[in-house]
Amino acid sequence: MSNTVEPGLAKSTGIISVAAGVCGFGNCICGFIWLGYNGYGGHGLWSGFGLLLAAAMGLFIWCYRNKGIMVAFLVTCIILVIVVGIQTIIAALAYILWRLFRNATDCSTFAGRCHCRATDGQRIPMDLETCDVITAIDSLFLSMTIFSAFGTVISLAGSVLGCMGTCCARTQQPGAVVVVQQPSGTQSTVVYTAPQYTGEGYPVQYPMAQPGQYPAQNAAAPMGHYPPPQYSATAPGGVQHGAEAIPPKA
Repeated sequence: MSNTVEPGLAKSTGIISVAAGVCGFGNCICGFIWLGYNGYGGHGLWSGFGLLLAAAMGLFIWCYRNKGIMVAFLVTCIILVIVVGIQTIIAALAYILWRLFRNATDCSTFAGRCHCRATDGQRIPMDLETCDVITAIDSLFLSMTIFSAFGTVISLAGSVLGCMGTCCARTQQPGAVVVVQQPSGTQSTVVYTAPQYTGEGYPVQYPMAQPGQYPAQNAAAPMGHYPPPQYSATAPGGVQHGAEAIPPKA
């Protein structure tokens, strides 16, 4: 079994990895911005770094076609389908909640603080220096949702490519050249054994004919041919030619 990935499959893995890297980089940027707003949970970071790891593996496979890294890439993509999928759901719910909050409140910045009131006039305490942060967080979770959704699909595609490169790879045995030594005074016979594929019959051997080659010794006669009959020098009646007749006794 070969330890290298097919060139076309390695190229497809590299292209998928570039897309995974873009989504991972976008999630990481959103995660760091969220941390800058004193956000919690590390949203965007734990999914972004996972996508960047898968992207690095895919680029390594594209360059070196290593099947061991392909197995690690397959396992990583299967895990990322779950992890990034959960991040997509969390980011989408956060975006919906912040959108509902913006539509249900009237916020304005006064004296270096953000003050929000509900539609019934009730004040809502907000620990923000400016109300522009609310709009920024709303756009932040929208971007995180988009990057995570594409990252989930890309991780699923990467797991399919990883399965094709490891579990469904074609196995092929290389052909062998066998040299048969003949007695002195004759030429050697070269026999080429064709590659054997899974699910096929026995390998076929093709002898390579050479000029002046003598037939192999002790070779079996082809079917339908028999050796020529052997004739003795004794004439019918058990009397050899040229022998004198012995007279009968009196």
